[in-house]
Amino acid sequence: MRVILFAALVSFASNLFAAAFGDTAVLNFYQYNGCGSYETVLSLPVSVSVTSRIYVSSHATYQANGTDQSGAVMDVSLWNSDNTALLATAQAQASWILNSLSPQYPTWGYLGVDGVLRTNELSPTTYVATPGNYVLQMNVHTLFGNICGTAIFAAPTLTYILLSAAFDRVFAGGFEAMLDSAWANANSTV
Repeated sequence: MRVILFAALVSFASNLFAAAFGDTAVLNFYQYNGCGSYETVLSLPVSVSVTSRIYVSSHATYQANGTDQSGAVMDVSLWNSDNTALLATAQAQASWILNSLSPQYPTWGYLGVDGVLRTNELSPTTYVATPGNYVLQMNVHTLFGNICGTAIFAAPTLTYILLSAAFDRVFAGGFEAMLDSAWANANSTV
């Protein structure tokens, strides 16, 4: 009986602290060649094994780099695994810079998006991801101006963390499934 309880405890602990439930993507810089176009800077595959909310954090610094694109907007979006259906977003943030055409004093603007994904940008409804595979994207576009060129997004990062109760992950197959697994492990080592 002690072996079974010990095996159940080991199984519980290993599931509680199992594989990472998040990831990060980062670049040194991203050259934006559009003039107001919507571009994906970073993307990450997301695999959800237990119903979860998704916390996202995305940051970059924007410089017009000789263009007159005096503003930029960033958002984070979650797509289905085929990247064909938008499922959720995080509130977009805009950054404005002055003197965007000044080569002597290039001005940088900071962009950041942090929060739990929502069903859309304006919705108070939190998105809940069901088990499956998804694609998370950091997207940007510039605002205003007519002089297009190569604006820069420096040090863009995209991070996500799955938010679910630890017990949901541990008991995803049910308590009996955990005991069955512990029993099988105990019998295979005897």
